[in-house]
Amino acid sequence: MIEVDSTLRALIDAAPVGMVMLDPDGQPRYANHRWVAMTGFSPERQGTTEWTECIDLDGRDDFVADLELSLSNRTALRGRLRLSTRVGTIRWVDLTTTPLPAANGEPGGLLLGISDITDEVDEARRAHELTRVLEASPDLVAILDPLGRSLVWANDAMRRHLGGNDVSGKVLLDHLDGWSQARLATTALPEVRTSGTWSGELRLTRLTGGTVPMSALLVAHRDPEGAVDSISMVGRDLTDLHAAQQRVEASEIRLAALVEHASDLVLVVSEAGDIVYASPAVAHVLGREAVELEGVPVVDLVHPEDHGDLAERTTGVLGTPGMSPAFEARVAHAGGGWRYMEIVATNLLGNPAVDGIVVNARDVTERVEVAAELEERAFHDELTG
Repeated sequence: MIEVDSTLRALIDAAPVGMVMLDPDGQPRYANHRWVAMTGFSPERQGTTEWTECIDLDGRDDFVADLELSLSNRTALRGRLRLSTRVGTIRWVDLTTTPLPAANGEPGGLLLGISDITDEVDEARRAHELTRVLEASPDLVAILDPLGRSLVWANDAMRRHLGGNDVSGKVLLDHLDGWSQARLATTALPEVRTSGTWSGELRLTRLTGGTVPMSALLVAHRDPEGAVDSISMVGRDLTDLHAAQQRVEASEIRLAALVEHASDLVLVVSEAGDIVYASPAVAHVLGREAVELEGVPVVDLVHPEDHGDLAERTTGVLGTPGMSPAFEARVAHAGGGWRYMEIVATNLLGNPAVDGIVVNARDVTERVEVAAELEERAFHDELTG
């Protein structure tokens, strides 16, 4: 058995890493407290348990074979292992071996040192997973230098947009339109350096011409001293959203134009029965200004003899989402008299954009009066033969 002299003990004790002396047979003879803390094994209390049992089972056999070869050939060994502690946790370590010189004609064994790199491995794994997720993201993702000037890394979506796999060193401003260049330089970068984040819209230029509007988020990442180490940028392409908004706006403009210039009257009535909107057609149909009708109960405009029918129709409309059958009612004209109106009500109370009953009313007074006149003539013709 190899004796461990005081000088070697002092060297092992002072080592900044976990260290153990192994004899030529690979058995531990002396270890420092860092080794014991990391592995849970002490040469003095080893008993019948093999110290290599602290090595994770997946890599244990390969390590033992490499260690035996290192002892036999008196060569240094470098590698990375997973240790399984006594409480079941896994720790990653970097290991090195240093052959010891022979003494008194006997092989010298070796010193085995281990450094815990679990945090570094976990960080690298998280970074790899994050990179994998960002690479697969349809959003435009990039890492910028501390000044926010040049690109350091970009995901696949951003690289495709920039037109090449190698984006390192490309200047972000070169890929923004003039408005966005000014906004980035005067607003976004100063704010992200001060507050840590900035969000807003920027426009990237297309290689084929035109721009890509994007909702951008910039985040400053700082080193332990608080200095900006890098700036990340995540951008979401707003092209489809802008196109949809433009279609909606165009549709709303067309609808508003149709309503504003329609000859039929359009009302929006609350669930309580009050008018919340009246189209301009109310002026030539009923001789009133639209603003005069806001807040007026519909029933106040309807002929008293039609109130019963209106109440019955209202119950049906409120209980049936969507369009209800047409009916007629007499509505007061500002100049006096009554206008016969053909009314179609559509229950859109469930639509948050409307939250009311849409009433389309068409003046059919002339038709009703002509029909009444014809009926009266027919009646008189029968009497007079």
